[in-house]
Formats: sequence, structure tokens, C-alpha cells
Amino acid sequence: VVVGVELPPPPELNAVDAARQFVDLNPQDPQAHYNLAMALADDGQDVAAMGEYQQALDLAGDHYDFYMNVGRDLSGRGLWPQAAMAYLRLAQLHPAPLPPEMGNALHESLYEAAASPDFLNIISLDELTAYDNTLGGVMRARYDLFNEGPVRAQGRIGVILERNSENLDARLVQAEIFIHTGAIDRARAVLDGLLREETLPDWIRVRAQSFFDQTQP
Repeated sequence: VVVGVELPPPPELNAVDAARQFVDLNPQDPQAHYNLAMALADDGQDVAAMGEYQQALDLAGDHYDFYMNVGRDLSGRGLWPQAAMAYLRLAQLHPAPLPPEMGNALHESLYEAAASPDFLNIISLDELTAYDNTLGGVMRARYDLFNEGPVRAQGRIGVILERNSENLDARLVQAEIFIHTGAIDRARAVLDGLLREETLPDWIRVRAQSFFDQTQP
């Protein structure tokens, strides 16, 4: 060693390596695996990111706050299918009925996720329908609208509304189907009915109002 010569600092770890190092030190910590998943996603390593994310959910047990926090973070990132994974896992674990905050987060994330072509690859439709058959059917209809076409979507949503004409999620999707098929008057009638509901969840009200405003003559 040459005395008096200042050595350069050691190279800093990149985000992925730093997160992986933390996982190595805390292999049973779901937050550590989630942080690594997000670092991998930011680095474009989507397959590896999903593996770490799945491990994080598997390790979280009945820590309800973890699922809520992860769901909020993923929603903020626009990763709706992944957010829906967290909320669905929470719904499966939490005693019924779900508190309104949890239930609305689940429904909103599924609604947004269902438009993604990756929806059925990320969300198990069997698990979703086992949890709530109607909710699963509504979200499959929205997936069909954006990925298979409005005819198939209308068939599915029509069956659901025949069984339960007051289902709010189904009515919102039905309005979207009418918009996509050019049946604007029918869409506005559905949306007007939704907006008159006193107990309409905020996430539905915001979207219904937006659709209503967009279809003004």
C-alpha cells in the first residue's frame, strides 16, 4: 500500500443488486422481496420481477396492511393487474365482509386490470370466480370488451344483469360496451342511472361521470 495515496471509493451497488443483497440477508421478509421485484421491474426484468412479487405475497401471510400498501403502490405505478393480485389475496384471507376501503380497492383494481391483455395471465379467473362468481364474470366481460370484442362482452354482461340488474360494476361495464358499439343514448341512460345512486363508490362515480361527460351530444 502506498502511504498518502487516497484510494477510490468502492463502486456503489445498482438498485437490483442492492435489493437482492437485502433479500439475501432477510429471506423471509416479504417487503424485501417486493422491493427487489420493483427494482427488477424498473430494470425491465419483468419475468424475474413477477417471481419475486409472487414470493412476497406468499410470505406475507395474514399481514393485511402489507397487501393494502403494496396494492396502493402498484396502483400508483399503473400496474393494475399486479395490484389486483395483492387485493385479491387480501380478500381471500380477510374474514367477510371486507371493509369498504378494501372492497373498493379490490373492485377498482380488477376493473382497471381487466382491460390489460395480460389480465388472464396474471389473475387466476378460477380463484376470482371462486371468491365472487359475479365479480369474476363482470371482469371477464370487460377483458372481452378490450381483447375479444364487444359482442362477446355484451353476452356475458347481459347474463349477469339478468341475474342482478342492480350490480354496479356490471352496469358500468355495460355502459362502456354501449359506448364502444356506438349506442350512446343507451350508454347515457345507464350512466345517468348509476350517477343517481346515493351509495355509489367513488371510483365508479368518477368513471361514470367521465363517460357521461365524454358522450355529451
